[in-house]
Formats: sequence, structure tokens, C-alpha cells
Amino acid sequence: VTSLPAAIAVWALVRPHVFALYIAISLGGAFLAGLLFQLWVTL
Repeated sequence: VTSLPAAIAVWALVRPHVFALYIAISLGGAFLAGLLFQLWVTL
């Protein structure tokens, strides 16, 4: 999620379970990117 206004815009356009999937994918992707960066920095 890039910003709260973007999340609110998505909420207004889609059903709640689609919004939950959007949040899960975005948070999961951010977490994975952080882990990969941490791995890259420590090597």
C-alpha cells in the first residue's frame, strides 16, 4: 500500500474480501522485499 488515500480509493471500488487480498499481497510483498534486501546486505 503506497498510502492511506490509495487504500481508501481501493476500498471504495472493490468488495471487502478483494480489499483484504489487496492488503495481504501488498504487506506480504513489502515484507518479502525487506527480507530479500536484508539477505543481500548481509552477504
